[in-house]
Amino acid sequence: MPDSYEAVHRGERVLLLRDQRPLPEKLAEDLNPQGRDLEIIRALWRYRFLLTSQIKREWWPGKSLYAAQRRLLRMTAAGWVTRFRPRLSKGKHEWIYQLDRRGFDLGKRC
Repeated sequence: MPDSYEAVHRGERVLLLRDQRPLPEKLAEDLNPQGRDLEIIRALWRYRFLLTSQIKREWWPGKSLYAAQRRLLRMTAAGWVTRFRPRLSKGKHEWIYQLDRRGFDLGKRC
């Protein structure tokens, strides 16, 4: 039996990459929260983190992944949510979402 967690997971460090790309301001223009947005914000408050696929499955059933990604990008531009993903040696991991400050404040008001 290994002596520690480090002994088991040696060399398996995970680097998390925050999305720090500047997003076009027009994505957040005239953005009013829809009922679905508020439900997502409440779920992020409750669970802290949700994958893109989990959000899509719950709030965009039967719709394309692109539809969910487009709205989540607008929510990110508005500062309601922020996203990050683990860095992989090959390929890309889906985004992981969490509440941002404005989303937290929005959730408190609703």
